[in-house]
Amino acid sequence: MLKKIIKFIKSFSTPLLLTVIALILFFGLFKNEIQIWKFLNWPSYIEREISYDDKCTKKESNPEYWTRYGEILKECPYKINSKYELNEKEREECIETKKKEITSPSFVDKEYICKQTRKETWFYAFGRYWFKK
Repeated sequence: MLKKIIKFIKSFSTPLLLTVIALILFFGLFKNEIQIWKFLNWPSYIEREISYDDKCTKKESNPEYWTRYGEILKECPYKINSKYELNEKEREECIETKKKEITSPSFVDKEYICKQTRKETWFYAFGRYWFKK
């Protein structure tokens, strides 16, 4: 029986075993401090939602590009009862060639401050508290 247990333990990789031992030691050495912190800062044993501000970028349409694109659509007409009729293929070619003249991008990245929320358990909250010391 003992040989089977030793064989089972040896089957694990060394880093995994060391990690488990480190966690056992951590919780063994700092058990009282963890319990005091949980009592003072985390009265409930459920997950909490925390919100924080974060910089994020959003794509917004560039008005310069779209006004110029509207002008291009007027320059390449597609009307049934007009003198300057273009079929679909000719119109698409006209738009593609004139589109290359536009130098500004169609969408621009703008930075905002976004509120983000995430769920946090007491374990991660204690980790943030521990490393801020």
